[in-house]
Amino acid sequence: MSFDDFQVRTEHPPADRPMLVWDGECGFCCRSVDRIVYQVGDRVDAATYQAVADRFPDIPRELFDRSVHLIDTEGRVHVGADAIFSALALGPRGGLGRWCYDKLPGFAGASELGYRFVATHRSLMSWLVRWFVGPDLLPRQFRLTRWVYLRLLGLTALFAFVSLYVQMDGLFSSDGISPAADFMSSLRQYADGQDWGSMRRFVELPTLAWLSASDGALHAFAIAGIVASLLLIFDVAPGPMVALCWLLYLSLVSVGGIFFRYQWDTLLLEALFVSMFLAPWRLRPSLRGDREPSLAGVWLVRLLLCKLMFLSGAVKLMARDDTWTSLSALDVHFYTQPLPSWTAYYAHHAPHWLQALALIIMFAIELVMPLFVIGPRRARIAFGLGTMFLMVMIGLTGNYGFFNLLTFAFAVMCFDDAMLGRFVPRRLRDRIPDPRVPSSRVRPVWMSRALWAAAALILVVSALRIHYRLDRKAELGRSVVELTYPFMSINSYGLFQDMTLTRPEIIVEGSRDGQTWQAYEFRWKPGAVDERPRFTGPHMPRLDWQMWFAALRGCRGAGWFHDFVARLFEASPDVRALLAHDPFGADPPRYIRATVYDYSFVDTGEDGWWKRSQPRLFCPVFERSE
Repeated sequence: MSFDDFQVRTEHPPADRPMLVWDGECGFCCRSVDRIVYQVGDRVDAATYQAVADRFPDIPRELFDRSVHLIDTEGRVHVGADAIFSALALGPRGGLGRWCYDKLPGFAGASELGYRFVATHRSLMSWLVRWFVGPDLLPRQFRLTRWVYLRLLGLTALFAFVSLYVQMDGLFSSDGISPAADFMSSLRQYADGQDWGSMRRFVELPTLAWLSASDGALHAFAIAGIVASLLLIFDVAPGPMVALCWLLYLSLVSVGGIFFRYQWDTLLLEALFVSMFLAPWRLRPSLRGDREPSLAGVWLVRLLLCKLMFLSGAVKLMARDDTWTSLSALDVHFYTQPLPSWTAYYAHHAPHWLQALALIIMFAIELVMPLFVIGPRRARIAFGLGTMFLMVMIGLTGNYGFFNLLTFAFAVMCFDDAMLGRFVPRRLRDRIPDPRVPSSRVRPVWMSRALWAAAALILVVSALRIHYRLDRKAELGRSVVELTYPFMSINSYGLFQDMTLTRPEIIVEGSRDGQTWQAYEFRWKPGAVDERPRFTGPHMPRLDWQMWFAALRGCRGAGWFHDFVARLFEASPDVRALLAHDPFGADPPRYIRATVYDYSFVDTGEDGWWKRSQPRLFCPVFERSE
């Protein structure tokens, strides 16, 4: 007797609820039925055929043993994939599979074929589930995961705002290197000439500085960002605080000039943007009582991590840089990176085979593991752990501000409550959600559909931007980039596409007589050859970073450097505060010169940390006008 014949000919007396019957000796079957019952709840009775087969004497036990059965309330018997979809259709949102089974040509046949393959390979399927998914097939909960992620995101935003606040006077205040007020004044004059309305102005340059770009207003934006970050950390109105952090950071980055818009700045903005789909929009959310986070938000964060990691690996290979393909990039990376730490010296002198192995691991994490994000549960966990490992290694050998912490936070979203709950102390576990029990609060259907629609739009825009990053001839991608670029919230990435083979380092010196020169000392970048490189922590020293870029681009490519020198001639207190030591104090020199040396680490056993070549002029000598 075939399954189809049996299904048509067998009927039973009506019942109050459908009954799902399966083989209780099959581990995979038990896990699968647990998943169905979890989704359907008390709308179905479930029992093993070993317990209830006597109630259905006209159904042969060998058929019970071969497949799952569902006896509905009208006495009809559904077998195999038909039984699965019929059972899931009893749930609040399980009708799609039933509709496809009934209406979509070929779907029913393919489903039954797949079901029979699984049914005849139960031991294999049970092994695969155990190793790649875990001990069960229950839907994963993410309330604890979201809670941890949002705390890390708030901490990252706090570091970003504080780091910005302590530097903003010297960088873009009225006495800074690149005053935001002057920039906004020029832009406002242009906007008035073009007859831009308020909406057009915000679209072209999304910043609250349109209201005011005074030093007081810019300080207020940064302080408000610090407060919003702290409230996010303490779980107060997380949704509104994420949105406020995004608006404030975007406002400051938009007027920060060349000292901002690094990839980690745009990464933080995109993280805050997509996290609006994830964070609870309540004043005081309850970790146990709140609804599950939207899967649209969960996947937006996961795919952001996937995009970041994969593009970072892809651009290295697409650049056709021999240092990457020959696995020799780390021969020079540790001393040519923007701000080396003292540990980079020891990493530089590690055996070449170890450096090559590190690159192989890096490429595996950046190019292969991102594919795991759409794989089974334990594959995603492996991707998250691999990313965390890479971020820790990068953070131990270089200074990249809050980038490592932010990417580490993304990796948390590869986990679920069942995994993270293992690391919660036993005395606190009664305060976290039970990963086996769904939230009693359900999101309205219209809201879920709206979130998925918005997420789909974001993914389409992101895909077009990635396409343009990989193919500059893509006209549609170019249009999307031009439209979305001002908001810096849907981006493409690619870290260290081209490896720098040498380290040109600018030394800035002043003189009163043109004969005796004294060096301005920077806080973080290399200077004196016997000075040990330092860790900056999550702080992002913008001036020191720009000095690295200026050395690579040359005097003509670093127009901001002339403004920097002008501020030194003025003895601007705000700009001087960015330095570790100004040998001239409030009485500036008459001459300033910038020379370039090629730096590299000393060999093991030698004194000091750096060795450098003979100097050459970076720019012509500057003279202060009387």
